[in-house]
Amino acid sequence: MSPNKLVISLEGNDELKEYLTKKAPGDVCEFEVKASMDEMTPEQAVFSVKDVEAYSETEAPTEMPEAEAEAPEMPEGVEKGPAAVMIAFGKKK
Repeated sequence: MSPNKLVISLEGNDELKEYLTKKAPGDVCEFEVKASMDEMTPEQAVFSVKDVEAYSETEAPTEMPEAEAEAPEMPEGVEKGPAAVMIAFGKKK
């Protein structure tokens, strides 16, 4: 399998351009990318990038310490119910 590649135009995105001027080939860069899927095959998915935001060195997402990640205690008399997660996939019309 070949490595994934991402090509991003720097045109009109001065913040991203400034972030990348401090990087060199081989450096790790952290981004938040919003994209829409154009095509899906068994071998690959093709996306159109809608927006890219680079994390500054101080903004990079970090894992929460275990103590902070624990859920707060429930007030007396309140019962915990089952957790529910809903994921929806749709195509814009």
